[in-house]
Amino acid sequence: MQTLTGLLARIALLVFFIASTSLATPALAGDMTLATQNASAPETMSPKELKRLLTGQTTKWPDGTAVIVVLSEEGTPEMAWLCEEILRMPEDVYRRSLLQKVFHGIIPKPVAAADPAQAILDTAGAVGPVSTDHLEGLHAISASK
Repeated sequence: MQTLTGLLARIALLVFFIASTSLATPALAGDMTLATQNASAPETMSPKELKRLLTGQTTKWPDGTAVIVVLSEEGTPEMAWLCEEILRMPEDVYRRSLLQKVFHGIIPKPVAAADPAQAILDTAGAVGPVSTDHLEGLHAISASK
């Protein structure tokens, strides 16, 4: 009986821990957008166009500038939003796919950034997920329905 009670207490503690960490997200999906500093970028793109842009299938902006993907650190709200809402694939699969395309010379190496908004501002042709609170100087790209 002692063992069963201890096991149930541990399970309850584990469930509480999982629930509390999954609810403690610093940003919500509605707080994110794709951003670029490229003036030739369209304001709205279809979900399919966004996926092609972010996965290296579209390699140039309308003005001919190379598309450079900016990735924030692993596990950030920006990456969770990008992978869940736009790309519909796990983050590790997305990162691995980009690295394969870099290795084969299909796309330039993505820019890894702790501050994606600043990296987008500093990199010609850059695009990436940012919080809507950090759009100063950037152009938002929204997904059409």
